[in-house]
Amino acid sequence: MSLKRSIRNSTNKSDNDSSDSDEEYVPYIPVKQRKKMEMLNLKKKLGQLDSIKEEELMKAESSGNDEQKEHTKKLMLSDSEEESAAQKGVEDDDEDYDDPNGGVSEQDLGPLAQVSLLDQHNVLKKKAEARKETQREKMLKEEMKILESVAEKTALMGVAELAKGIEYTEPIKTGWRAPKFVLEQPIDKWDQIRKKFHILVEGEDLPPPIRSFESMKFPQPILECLKKKGIEKPSPIQIQGIPTVLSGRDMIGIAFTGSGKTLVFTLPIVMFCIEQEKRLPFVKKEGPYGLIICPSRELAKQTCENITMFGDVMAAAGFPQIRSVLCIGGMPVKEQMDIINRGCHVMVATPGRLMDMLDKKMVTLDVCRYLCMDEADRMIDMGFEEDVRTIFSYFKGQRQTLLFSATMPKKIQNFARSALVKPVTVNVGRAGAASLFIIQDVEYVKQEAKMVYILQCLRKTAPPVLIFAEKKQDVDAIHEYLLLKGVEAVAIHGGKGMCIVSSAKCFVRIKSQSLVLRQNLQ
Repeated sequence: MSLKRSIRNSTNKSDNDSSDSDEEYVPYIPVKQRKKMEMLNLKKKLGQLDSIKEEELMKAESSGNDEQKEHTKKLMLSDSEEESAAQKGVEDDDEDYDDPNGGVSEQDLGPLAQVSLLDQHNVLKKKAEARKETQREKMLKEEMKILESVAEKTALMGVAELAKGIEYTEPIKTGWRAPKFVLEQPIDKWDQIRKKFHILVEGEDLPPPIRSFESMKFPQPILECLKKKGIEKPSPIQIQGIPTVLSGRDMIGIAFTGSGKTLVFTLPIVMFCIEQEKRLPFVKKEGPYGLIICPSRELAKQTCENITMFGDVMAAAGFPQIRSVLCIGGMPVKEQMDIINRGCHVMVATPGRLMDMLDKKMVTLDVCRYLCMDEADRMIDMGFEEDVRTIFSYFKGQRQTLLFSATMPKKIQNFARSALVKPVTVNVGRAGAASLFIIQDVEYVKQEAKMVYILQCLRKTAPPVLIFAEKKQDVDAIHEYLLLKGVEAVAIHGGKGMCIVSSAKCFVRIKSQSLVLRQNLQ
């Protein structure tokens, strides 16, 4: 009996559950349709709320309560924003439902959704390289700031001038004046001359360009000496540079190699020294009045020879004899000190030997009023910047400073900013360019075939010939090879003593047909 009753009860319960489930059954409505129905219900409710709020607003207007008006307006605005947000959400859901990508938009995937991983890798690599370049630029800018700060702190002035805070605002005055007919010319005429010879000039109160050595008021012995050398008219750098130096102005000269810039500073210093000697003769251990600094021994020797030549020409014509001394390494100091002890007018030196003599107090710069740095860019590239700054600290008074350079790097600009007084910049031709009178041919030859090719070139080119090599070992190897082939040649480089170098140069002067091998000086 109990078993039958339990079976009957279970059947009754199952019947009741099935009947309840039939009553609770709700037909399936798609999501899109269901959301539309929910939206309609929401709109109905919002419409009822709007009607209620309008009634409240009417009551508030009738009562005249301002605070209640603002409160009801805020409520209406917030409800309208909620309604627009809800409507937007429903539209987004509809789009997601229709989207075959499962409701994921392109914005969610990102702009590179359709780009391959390889392309993305290349893009990221380029961005990383760009960041590296920017970091390098930042480092370079920081280095430039450091260089500028150092240049400004260590100005190119004497120790006494720095200690007393002396600053020169006017250039040195000299006794030279341009001819009257040149000064009476209009400034437009001067500009036409500069434009004709491609001379670029910058500065204040520019001196006039002069187109002949006679108008520059050089004495007759100098003019005759120049004619013997084949120099009848001044070159463009001399047209503007020599009047600038003779007038006592500080100058920055930029010109290509072989433009004749050596005469721009050698002729005026000879004239200045003769003028000083006539006024008051130099006594023992006095001087120098003019100092010329060169980066290499060869250039210093060539410059000193030009000054000695002009001094001897003037002495032969009855003018006072000026003494010039060459202070370079590789030569005995005793010979140099003999001239200095007699009183020297001009000193041509390299930075290393000059620093050594100044440290040992063999020479002083108390009366030096003329300073020239030839090829200043090369001097800085060779690492003489600190030596030059130290040399400037030995000066005791104002001086006329000249800087000659083939280029105009930042360091030269810093030099000019800290040392020169109202400088005149004379630029002739393109800075750093080679001479217009030199033909350059470039031949590409393999390393192992260069020796043989040199002989082929020597057959085509008549002597004298000058061959440059990068290393001392290369100079010796080429020299030995040419001697074995029966070619008369001499070799010069820094590893050889001054006696060997001098004898080699004498051999070149004696022999009309000669070949010289030199180490590259650049």
